[in-house]
Order: sequence, then structure tokens, then C-alpha cells
Amino acid sequence: MVTPDFVISDTHYMHKRIVEYEPMRAKWGADAVAMTEHMIAAWQATVQPHQVVLHLGDFAFGNLAQITEMRARLPGRIILVLGNHDRSAKAMKSCGFDIVTTMHEFYVDDGSLLHRDGCGVWMCDSRTGDSYPCTCGVSLNPQPAHAGRLVTCRHDPADFTDVDTANADILLHGHLHSGNHRESTSKAIRSKAVCCSVEALNSPRPVSLSEVLR
Repeated sequence: MVTPDFVISDTHYMHKRIVEYEPMRAKWGADAVAMTEHMIAAWQATVQPHQVVLHLGDFAFGNLAQITEMRARLPGRIILVLGNHDRSAKAMKSCGFDIVTTMHEFYVDDGSLLHRDGCGVWMCDSRTGDSYPCTCGVSLNPQPAHAGRLVTCRHDPADFTDVDTANADILLHGHLHSGNHRESTSKAIRSKAVCCSVEALNSPRPVSLSEVLR
């Protein structure tokens, strides 16, 4: 379990029609290229190389070479929770993402990041439960079980399971952009959910975890 410094979702870099679907993005650029350049510059001005960004899916449009080039321009270690527009986990890992998964969990202590220092850490793959040594260069303290509030993260809020909803204190997701939760989404999910799409956060750049959880 790795606690991120920042959260973002649904960047849709180089998506030619996203401004048509989400007109508020026009302030970041009149077309896909201008929007993408503005958003990447905002990321570069916000995130330091040693920091961790949780991206909740739908990173970019384009071929794998283009996605790799965009990833390489973004400082920080990125945990990618796969969205419906992303390629396979294997393909996205080959593009340079540090962790690729369909669900990520971590703990926060009273809304603050848990202590971290330069010691080694074992990570947990939330898909399989397997533990393995960190190889992505992120040096974090391992988190003790049940330390603080549990945050569970998926791309689409409709994919939160009953177990997710029962166990988590906070549910982070993307997918909705500027839209609202579907009527079919349970009240239990809605009561814990925070949408981290760039439109919902009203930010072209990753937003600090403490601000998202405020």
C-alpha cells in the first residue's frame, strides 16, 4: 500500500473531442494539443521527481509510443488505476508507469499522510494480495494494518464492490468528469465517494491528497 502525494484522473491527453464533451477544458486550450501542453506544464510545475501521483485512469489517447513520450514528460512516480480508455496493464507498464492496477488502497491518519522516510518498503499488489519489494524507486515506510482511515480507489464508481464499500472510509474514483453519480450507484457508495476527474477537481494539475480529502 503506497500513499500518494497527489491525485488526478481522466486527463485524456490528446483526446481530440474532449473539449467538445467537457467545454470547461477550453480554458486550458482550444484543441487537444494546446490543452495537453497546458496540462503537462501544470503537472511539471506541481510535482517533484520523488513524489507519488495516483492517476485514477484514462490517461491519454494515442499509440503506445505517444503515451510513453507523454509519461516521460511527467515528473514523479505514477500509480495508474486503469480506466476504460487505457490500454492493458502490460502495455501501460511498458509506457513507464510505476504501478498499474485496477484497484489501489492505502491508509491515511486523520486526513494526513502517514510518515515516510528513506527506508525500504514492500508493496502489496491490490489485485492479487501478493507482496513484493518496491522496484519503482519510491522509498516509503510500510503501513501497519488498519492504521487510520482506509481509502479505496477505482476508476469507475460503479466498480466498487460491496466489500470495498463496507470496508473503506473513503472511495476515490474518476470516470464521471463533470457528471454526477448514476442513480444506480448505491447510496452507500455515494456517501463515501470523491470524484477526482480533472473537471470535478477544477484543476489541470494533480491535486494534493490532503486537499482532495479535506
